[in-house]
Amino acid sequence: MGTGHGTMGGMDSEPPTSSRHWRIDRATVILIALLAVALLWRLVFFFEMYASPYADNLTLDSQVYHEVALAVAAGEWSHGETFFQAPLYPWVLGVVYSLVGPNQTVVKLLQILLSVASCWLIFRVADRIFDRAVALAALAISAVYGMSLYFANELLVVTVIVFLDLLGLDLLTRASTDGRKFLWAAAGVVFGLSAIARPTILPFVAVVGVWIVVTGWRSGKVRTALREAVLFGVGVALPIAPVTLHNYLADRDLVLVATNGGVNFFIGNNPQSDGITAVVPGTRADRWGGHADQVRIARETLGDPGATPREISDFWYDRAWQHIRDNPVEAFRHTAYKAFILINAHEVSNNRVIEFVTRHSSIYSWATLKIWLVLPLALAGLVVGGGRRLPKSLLLIFVVVYSATVIPFFINARFRMPLAAVLIIFAAAAVVAWCRWLRERPLDRRFGRLVGVSVAAALVGAVVVRPLPALRVPDAQAFFNEGEACRAHGDFAAATGWYQAALGEYPGFCDAAFNLAQIHARVFPDPKKVVEVLEPVEPSCAEDIGIRRLLGLSLCSVGRCDEGVEHLRFVAMRSPGSEEARRELEGALSQD
Repeated sequence: MGTGHGTMGGMDSEPPTSSRHWRIDRATVILIALLAVALLWRLVFFFEMYASPYADNLTLDSQVYHEVALAVAAGEWSHGETFFQAPLYPWVLGVVYSLVGPNQTVVKLLQILLSVASCWLIFRVADRIFDRAVALAALAISAVYGMSLYFANELLVVTVIVFLDLLGLDLLTRASTDGRKFLWAAAGVVFGLSAIARPTILPFVAVVGVWIVVTGWRSGKVRTALREAVLFGVGVALPIAPVTLHNYLADRDLVLVATNGGVNFFIGNNPQSDGITAVVPGTRADRWGGHADQVRIARETLGDPGATPREISDFWYDRAWQHIRDNPVEAFRHTAYKAFILINAHEVSNNRVIEFVTRHSSIYSWATLKIWLVLPLALAGLVVGGGRRLPKSLLLIFVVVYSATVIPFFINARFRMPLAAVLIIFAAAAVVAWCRWLRERPLDRRFGRLVGVSVAAALVGAVVVRPLPALRVPDAQAFFNEGEACRAHGDFAAATGWYQAALGEYPGFCDAAFNLAQIHARVFPDPKKVVEVLEPVEPSCAEDIGIRRLLGLSLCSVGRCDEGVEHLRFVAMRSPGSEEARRELEGALSQD
């Protein structure tokens, strides 16, 4: 790396053969040992989580993936509709379920192996771009990187995407250095698979196509570069084409992968957006209910009850762009704020409150590295420089383009994971550069000055990434999540306590009130307690059909059916096709 690296090479010129073999063997032993550490750390975290209330607890996206995977395992690969979410992960889950049943433990163990494989890919990419010392340092960091442990233990697409993106980068860096044609096509296939897991990789894919042509033009090999770009593009298209064809046959609309882009863009660009909350204002917080509300609002506003999924997605895109055009200064300020969140030390939660879940793990709390250390080190690594220019440029392009793709939407920890995997390599480059300087500083003043600048960059980075209090999840949400985990395990007494704690922090917490009321309605039947829980929150949750229904039925059970009828009438009006809602209203009217 830099001049200092060359100086070390001069010092070690022409070592004895036995010494050279010993160093190679030592590096191999270190490699195996670090991979073993990566596996051990993930297994320890898995067993600690297995003993917690979160062992098999599913929520929001993980619940959706699980339900879709069950359908896939039963032979239903789609519902005959355009995909709302990218389909790869539930398909993979479905295949696993078809082989071993809906066993979360098997899935998590497979994800642990995939996460360890990602550590190995980080080593390979770093070794190819920098050298063996940087590669081993990058492997060491990734082996104990806390969020890799966390997401390997969640039924989420994160671990698969990180593996695919790293594998694609590994193939691209190999192709750029040895020129074998099949590597370009193989890299394209891998990134195509990543696109049908999460389409946010597609802008990077497009830039890579341009990069191939530009680098070929600079080296005077334009025709060769064009052939390589075509091979890469064909490879990308192979996994995506069947998904696009399915979408077209389903609704006669051209949708490349999925239609959730419009909603997600609106979530990140509306007057109430905070840059992290993944809910459309005015819709339910649960996945299926929220999606139904999004479709209903779009169709009602468009005046078209038959609006297709593509038209619904375009509707949300249009609303977001209208907000940006009407408030350009505020939109720019909000985008800058989201960029700051992306590099912030806080791990923004989405499905669960990460810091509340991980308190059940000692190894996560005391023996893992976090983003607050990796980001400043990565900034220093970018300053230090070094490495092979051509393949290194791919990593820099990935960092820039991926960040620019994510920021316009909303930010959370799982969207940052592919970026963190690449930043680990630059962080390792900084650590190795500093260690070399400590050994060689009398020999190279220029390299010493560069290291000094990199240290300053790291210090600035440490200040910039400091956690924002505003990003901390409220205690009410954390208490609610703990209650959800206890309820899923059948510990309803503990769940009751956590839901009450959540309502104590936030009295208008609709989901906490509804789940607490359900326990009082079904587990410890007491309609009076149901009414006591739901009546105080009803004004804040007036649009929540579930709360209004349960409150209406419970009011009838305690002899206040005249009040309960109004709630059940609201439910029937909002659910015109529901036979159950009609029967419940008729039953209440007969008692009134």
